[in-house]
Amino acid sequence: MNARELVMESVKKVIGSCDGLTEQSNMIRYGVSSLQVMKISGLLRKNGIRLTFADLMENKTLGEWISLAESRMTGNAVKTPVDVGSTRKEAYPLTDVQYSYWVGRENDQPMGGVDCHAYYEFDGMNVDAAKLEEAWDIVISSHPMLRTRFTNDGRQVTMDKPFSESFKKIDLSALDEAEQEKQLLQLRKKMSHRRFDLEAGETAGMRHCILSGGRSVTLIDFALIVCDVQSIKIIFRDLAAYCKSGKRPDVQKDWDFGRYIEKMRDLRSEEEKEASVYWKKREKEMALRPELPIKKKPENITSPKYTHHTASLSEKQWASIKKRAADENVTPAMVLLTAYSQTLHCWTSNDSFLINLPLFDRCDDLGSVSDVVADFTTLLLAEQDLSQKRTFSENIRKVSGDFIRDMRYAAYNGVQVQRDLQALYPGQRDFAPVVFACNIGMELINDDFAECIGDIRYMVSQTPQVWIDCQLFERSGELVLVWDTADELFPEQMTDDMFDTFMRYLNTLSDEKTDWNSFCSPEIPTRYVRKTLDELKEELPHRELLTDGLVRYAAETPDKTALYFCENGKRVTYSELYGLSLRIAAALQEHGFKKGNLAAIILERGIGQIAAAYGILLAGGCYVPISYGHPDKRIEKIISSMKIGFAITDSRERFEGTDAVCIAYDEAVNSSFEYSPTDVTAEDSAYIIMTSGSTGMPKGVEIQHGSAYNTIYDINERAGVTSDHGIIGVSATDFDLSVYDIFGMSAAGGTLYLLSQQNAKDADAWVDIILENNITLWNSVPILFDMLLTAAEKRGAELPIKTVMLSGDWIGIPLAKRCYKMLPQSVIFAMGGATEASIWSNLFIVSKDIPEDWKSIPYGFALRSQMYRIVDRDGRDRPDWAEGELLIGGAGVAKSYYNDPELTKKKFTTENGIIWYHTGDNGRFWDDGAIEFLGRKDNQIKVSGHRIELGEIEYAAVQCRGISRAAAQIYKAGGSARIALFYTADEEVSEKELTEQMKKYLPNYMLPKKFIHIDDFSVTSNGKLDRKALIVPDEADVSDAVSAEFTETESKLSRIWESSLDVKVGSSSDDFFELGGNSLKATNMLYDIEEVFSVKFRIGMIFRYPSLGDMAAQIDKLSKGSR
Repeated sequence: MNARELVMESVKKVIGSCDGLTEQSNMIRYGVSSLQVMKISGLLRKNGIRLTFADLMENKTLGEWISLAESRMTGNAVKTPVDVGSTRKEAYPLTDVQYSYWVGRENDQPMGGVDCHAYYEFDGMNVDAAKLEEAWDIVISSHPMLRTRFTNDGRQVTMDKPFSESFKKIDLSALDEAEQEKQLLQLRKKMSHRRFDLEAGETAGMRHCILSGGRSVTLIDFALIVCDVQSIKIIFRDLAAYCKSGKRPDVQKDWDFGRYIEKMRDLRSEEEKEASVYWKKREKEMALRPELPIKKKPENITSPKYTHHTASLSEKQWASIKKRAADENVTPAMVLLTAYSQTLHCWTSNDSFLINLPLFDRCDDLGSVSDVVADFTTLLLAEQDLSQKRTFSENIRKVSGDFIRDMRYAAYNGVQVQRDLQALYPGQRDFAPVVFACNIGMELINDDFAECIGDIRYMVSQTPQVWIDCQLFERSGELVLVWDTADELFPEQMTDDMFDTFMRYLNTLSDEKTDWNSFCSPEIPTRYVRKTLDELKEELPHRELLTDGLVRYAAETPDKTALYFCENGKRVTYSELYGLSLRIAAALQEHGFKKGNLAAIILERGIGQIAAAYGILLAGGCYVPISYGHPDKRIEKIISSMKIGFAITDSRERFEGTDAVCIAYDEAVNSSFEYSPTDVTAEDSAYIIMTSGSTGMPKGVEIQHGSAYNTIYDINERAGVTSDHGIIGVSATDFDLSVYDIFGMSAAGGTLYLLSQQNAKDADAWVDIILENNITLWNSVPILFDMLLTAAEKRGAELPIKTVMLSGDWIGIPLAKRCYKMLPQSVIFAMGGATEASIWSNLFIVSKDIPEDWKSIPYGFALRSQMYRIVDRDGRDRPDWAEGELLIGGAGVAKSYYNDPELTKKKFTTENGIIWYHTGDNGRFWDDGAIEFLGRKDNQIKVSGHRIELGEIEYAAVQCRGISRAAAQIYKAGGSARIALFYTADEEVSEKELTEQMKKYLPNYMLPKKFIHIDDFSVTSNGKLDRKALIVPDEADVSDAVSAEFTETESKLSRIWESSLDVKVGSSSDDFFELGGNSLKATNMLYDIEEVFSVKFRIGMIFRYPSLGDMAAQIDKLSKGSR
């Protein structure tokens, strides 16, 4: 036969008919699927035409296929099957995919303790149970892989007979229907996630349950280490054939999988070398796993249970998808893969990620293997790039193009690529835990099976280390879509939402009205518990002037203390403060101050700062607090860049180099100029707080009276603040927590206790003030409150504080627990937000019973007349649990960045009539509507490919004996990012002991490589932890966590490592995988460990104890136990 005839014959054999085909026919538009293209490629190779899947997919017309076939025809057709020998008795190696299943099923593996396993249930009527049992025995005896056992060193052996206890008949017919169903569910629970005894050769099982009324349910399960999905279809076909007509399986006698593997490796050795070059070039820049929200770390899950989700597209919908795919010149599989990746992207925090594609790699070059039962699976890691905004059509074309390109290099499979990635990212093992298994063109059971045994009623699969397994099948013209999900890993109901979103998206895409040339994307569920725009609009804000409280209480309670200066005990009543403020306002007006002008306050801490703020506001102006401690040149630069026209300071000559009119405070309060009342509204600007800017110059956040007052009113109402309350102003006036201290107290008629420059950071002084004045309200960043508790604890003082307001930084769980232990009468208001949204925008009242799985206190819920959104890069709302940027809208949003319209336009946007501030912070909604803060969007930290939350490491450290406070920092060593831990301790703790304690809370890749003991932590002027001061010393100046001196066992083991890895082992803290180890090298090393130490060491122990010291300790433990 010539090339044209061979192409036509192969096409006809695979798709069934060539009717209507011409050489101009586009084979993809004709409806040929990816799986069918793979089969055509295999048949052509068998006939001596070396055409790959990628060749056929890139050249889509029949004529192009024929032309290529003519140019590639070698004449070396496989006329008879290549001799793969008779079935042998000795053990032979596993394939790469089999090996990953074998290693992954170990209990010590993350999400291990399970087989790669498929489970099916079939509803039947009048099934011949005796015939079915006979059929089962014959089928599993006929196929060699169904009577294969696996050795404990990772090899496989074909047995003469199959495992003997694989079939059982269970008669439930005497029970009522409810009890029958109960028994079936118990069987499902037992069989659907069981782990076979592979060492004994148990690889499949059947339970035939006889019910009343002629009904039956047949339960069948397989270890997928011996059979792929096509093999299961073959098994089901053979079972049906025997039950229907007594036909035995047509199995090639003595066909040997081991010799097939050997021949395949020889056949593809050059192709594999070329492919390895391609993948190794890509690996350093390759995306990794989808970063989905998880509630439990994979390494903490053993023997996961998988939840089965299933739905279908109708025949009409599926036909529409196929037609539209053909119009786009892509296969339906690429449409479904694109929709799948877009659905995942709704929940992922990364825009690019890997999806694991299992492919059927039955090589007909070695003779026909189409009827052979074995695991011919290979894997392709498909990188999904969703970093750019594209139409759906553009997306599917990119996905299809990338897939075809990568298929050229599939000879270096996904397991091999992941081993390479293990070397690049030591400690990480789950690079592609999300699977897309497309079985389009394959019906799992035929009509004979449905008639003789039953129709599918339930199915579920599981694979070690797999998080989500998407499977696609065709059945009776419909497309069946299945997700099997490891739900222990994810927040409750999240995978239900994901699957529902996927199906709704496919329904949308199948609708001819949906324009694929638009930017269509999945729509997130609408059931979420969140504040809506309608609810926001119904919450009318409280908008008053910040000065209203002062004016009110100066009239109502003129002798009530408004300010108390703790340095000298001076008290200022509301009447006196109002008088001081009016004189300052008059002095400003005397110098030409007009409504809307800016006036800087550059004074030391004390009464003057507060009076100046009120004076500027009463004059109709906007106050700008600037730290008194800044160098004069920096202050002058701020005044000039902000075009500040006035400044109240300690000397009128201090800033003569600027255009600002400087007014000395002492002169202002003695002004005799007559004050002229100014008409000020809640929409007028009240203050500008300077925040750090990326250009090196601070940016000024302009806040209106009503915006700040709305926040203050809400907090005062929630906390029950009255005129009996007082608060210490620990925050500097240039930090916006001071806005609440100043105006929150005057709004309630309370007292503000002022600190001086000298006692501003003196926690002992704070304790004295609180005790002497019975202060019950506290407001600060967490670290200052920590200082207060420490000072009180050392003195044995019982503080009367009842309301603790904490914000401005992470609130650690240990601090909250410590607060409730020392102040049992108190309640913690955990708050957050942004300077750009008027002090605070959210509140969480911390319970005394903090859940054990929390790592930090959540942000909580939006305040009155405020609202949060969490959005993706394109501004689309994110579903529950999915990370995105926090946007704040509502009454608190700032007016602008003063004198910076370009930045204002970038950071403040309008949608649905609401102005939204883009915070640059990341967060996510919980399913109860609470917000969890996740740090800065532009400050993500990765170590060894893992995204690291420093707060989680710090939390683990303070759980350890003797550690009082801790801060983690990233440093570079050898071009790689490493973790250092700075800590203070109440008692001496060795670094080795600290490492061992932290292992209880953290995986190995999150353990610090350096430990640095310090006396205390530095804080910024706003009381936050000063991370810039955490400088990791040079290598020579700080000790490693573990000494380099080896024990005898470590010494022997290090030589085994060096032989296996071809590297020098320098320390007992060295990690096997960081030095280049992988699962294959680990298995090969087992024999050497057993021979040198005479212990039974399992593969899982190497993963569980990867450091030299830990592995040696386990060997010592096993040695003692064997004596």
